[in-house]
Amino acid sequence: MDSKEIAEQDLKKFNWSYTADEINTITANFISNQETIVNEILSVKDEECSFENVIFPLVRKLEDETDFLKSAMTFLQNVSTDKSVRAASSNAEYSLSSVNYLNNPAVLQKISKAIENIDNGKVATPVHPEDLRIIDTFHKAALNLNLDPEVSNKINELEMKIIENADSIMDCIYDGQETDSVVFTKSELVGVSDSVIKALQPTTKDGEEAYIALPKASIYSAILTTAKNENTRKAIMTLYQQRCKPNVELLKETVNMQLEIAHINGYSSHAEHILESKMAKNSKNVFNFLDSLKEKLLPGTQSDIEKLLEVKKAEKAELNEPFDNTIHLYDLEYYRKILNQKEYTLNNALVSEYFPVVDVVNEMLQIYEEIFSLKIEEVPNPQTWHPDVRQFLVFDQSTNTYMGSFYVDLFSRDGKVTYSASFHLGYGYEKEDGTRGYPAAALVTSFSKPNSDEPVLLTHYDVTIVFHELGHIFHEIISETKYTRFNGYNVEQDFLETPSQMLEYFCWEPEVIERLSKHYKDGSKMPADLIQAIVKSKNVNNGIYYNNNLLFKSYVDMRLYSIEKEDPNLDPIKVWDDTRKEITLVESVENTWPIAVFDHIVDGYDAGYYGYLWSQVYAADIFFSQFKKNGIFNPETGSRYRNIILKSGSTRDAMEILKEFLGREPSDDAFISSIGVN
Repeated sequence: MDSKEIAEQDLKKFNWSYTADEINTITANFISNQETIVNEILSVKDEECSFENVIFPLVRKLEDETDFLKSAMTFLQNVSTDKSVRAASSNAEYSLSSVNYLNNPAVLQKISKAIENIDNGKVATPVHPEDLRIIDTFHKAALNLNLDPEVSNKINELEMKIIENADSIMDCIYDGQETDSVVFTKSELVGVSDSVIKALQPTTKDGEEAYIALPKASIYSAILTTAKNENTRKAIMTLYQQRCKPNVELLKETVNMQLEIAHINGYSSHAEHILESKMAKNSKNVFNFLDSLKEKLLPGTQSDIEKLLEVKKAEKAELNEPFDNTIHLYDLEYYRKILNQKEYTLNNALVSEYFPVVDVVNEMLQIYEEIFSLKIEEVPNPQTWHPDVRQFLVFDQSTNTYMGSFYVDLFSRDGKVTYSASFHLGYGYEKEDGTRGYPAAALVTSFSKPNSDEPVLLTHYDVTIVFHELGHIFHEIISETKYTRFNGYNVEQDFLETPSQMLEYFCWEPEVIERLSKHYKDGSKMPADLIQAIVKSKNVNNGIYYNNNLLFKSYVDMRLYSIEKEDPNLDPIKVWDDTRKEITLVESVENTWPIAVFDHIVDGYDAGYYGYLWSQVYAADIFFSQFKKNGIFNPETGSRYRNIILKSGSTRDAMEILKEFLGREPSDDAFISSIGVN
């Protein structure tokens, strides 16, 4: 078959008309089929266990050949207009995740026997690099098999308690359990918009008109950034940062329990346990990385604070109030906003007029074609989950080889997720006959549906987000691997965002901004002065931003999870407060505990929060040392990036492919320069 015929054949696998009952039936059939396959594996005699009769059939039959169907069914919970389908899809995800064959001790025992037989030369040793990588992964998964049953039960108990603690922490943060409030008089809310005040419950205070503020994110942010009265700002911050105090004790328990598990498994700390499978590999590398950034970001932070002090001093003189020569935590966002309005006059409404969403996405696809030498074709009258959805096929530009497909679902509707994201609908893999199972993905956003007179207009921030998410999609489609588990962005967690964050830099290049722009009324390109205003806005108060939002929290996370002795007196609040003062140069508000709502470190980013900075640093290094240096549309650079970084998936360690692409050890210099901190 030629490429067109292969693509047409691939399209036949898509079915988006599943009913709730069909999803339930397919899920039950999958679980039953898995039991059958597992039983076949368990019937293999220990002395005959090998890669070919144990490991390969597990991976091929329970991962590769089922990935598309599982992904499609569980994806529908995010986009279907049918409530029953969304519920069935969600239930399917839960059911399928609970029957992971690697959680079955008997299966792990057979895997362990296969690896033992390979090591002893009793059976053939695989030679394919991905086969060997699977063996290494499975060997680590089977390490706990030889633990004393009592110790194994102890680990299970600790893990269950950690999950319970995390659930309790998240429930408090997101289920609105807080009932405390603060009352402000009308005069204490000077500067706050009428629309915000109208959202507050009216009351009286000392006989004066007043309003009740609850610790809700939208109210907190609005008052903190606009209230002229600093006591008002302090009061709302104190209220907001006194939420969920019981979480502090739960976090302390969790940190100590994670350490206990690490010790049982032979690691000095939880961080060492977690980081072994990530790009960073160990705590020392993470702390060295953070320390280097701290040293380079400090001058920028000091400079930003000095600017804010000047703004505060001027306002205090204007208000005839005393000036204490200090930027308090509750001052930061308020004076940052004033400074930004003063120094960076970007008309966001005007910018959006040049970014009608459909035209922007169409041009983005042309840019991706150019960067990675692709050919993208839209499918006429596609079979989709909603009439608004578009489908595209991807081919190699030079060979016309079919590579995979993706969907674009832009507009909001009832039942659909409200954020922007890319979803994998099936990773690619190589079949035994040499043909491929082709990858599929979906870009899902939730922009308001256009009316007949005016299209949806994007902010520049929206533009970068869409371009970023498309980056994940093309990572998946370009990747070529033998197994789905190594395909696309199935990479180390701290490298996951790097390719897409690198592509975000394109959206700050004047040439790209102009290409993406098309005024919704007359089709004109964005004028140069407006483009320059966008570019100039990129580095507003970056020293404070990165220290206050990323670096400081990364240190807190690592310092908690790097402890090597269980400490019943561990004080997470003190760790937070001391680290904040050291890194951000601004003290915490007294009698508050914002660490209680630092959800990431109990929700999958424990000893991993540094990854947000880690990936940005390497993204900047890639972009500026290669694409910017050689020309952002240089075909040779794009080809090297496609073949070394994207095509590899996770068949090799991320650091290995990064060094190959850069031709050297990675550096944080480009990142520091890119955020305007010298």
